[in-house]
Amino acid sequence: MHKPIKIQVNTDSVTKNKLENRKSYNFILNNRSYNLSINTNIISTRFGVQNIPDQILDLNGIVNIIHLINRFIQSRQRKIPNFMIEISFPVKDLEFWNRAEIKLKLEELVGFFTDIIWKFRFILDQSKPTNPNPRLIFNLQDELELCFWSGGLDSYAGLLNRVNQFPKKKFILASFESQNLNKKIQRKLFENIKQLYPNVEERIFIHNTLGHKNSNEYPYARTRGLFFLISGLSLA
Repeated sequence: MHKPIKIQVNTDSVTKNKLENRKSYNFILNNRSYNLSINTNIISTRFGVQNIPDQILDLNGIVNIIHLINRFIQSRQRKIPNFMIEISFPVKDLEFWNRAEIKLKLEELVGFFTDIIWKFRFILDQSKPTNPNPRLIFNLQDELELCFWSGGLDSYAGLLNRVNQFPKKKFILASFESQNLNKKIQRKLFENIKQLYPNVEERIFIHNTLGHKNSNEYPYARTRGLFFLISGLSLA
């Protein structure tokens, strides 16, 4: 039986300005260093920013890191029967993540998406807290609908269907930003949509940075879907 791969994830917080409270994660896999940066704010085009709660921020970090590891596990390692990864991960809400039922469900979930056996060991995230930011302000009397919107054609078609079906409802678009090129395209498209549909009021988003490429990248990582789902749920 093969020895499990052991991965130690480290983290730190960096505050640049009120829009740039970032949490960075780093780890070593197969003698190569990887890093990931997650903005700890939900950013609104209209109401500024709001800090993400600790449990959601922890989950975002876990799923992002699992997705990154899953992309760069070597193909020969994937062929090992009962291939296992033991990962030590820093979290803010240590009591929550150490609950047996939570840990078991998480291991089952990421195991399903990766075909890898995962064993989590959670440790306390002692990185400094990010600066608090004002909460988003919504009028509770308004009828609001939150739409996940990537900027792609499929999400655009879904948005138009909802907007045309409910012309009196106010819509908020939720999206995820990564590379700078996609960011510029999304912002331009959003401004065009607002001009066409005044009831599309604003856009909220999280900006993450993970820009790793190598020849071992796994092109069929199912964790990509989980990664986008969790990012969307965080915004919701």
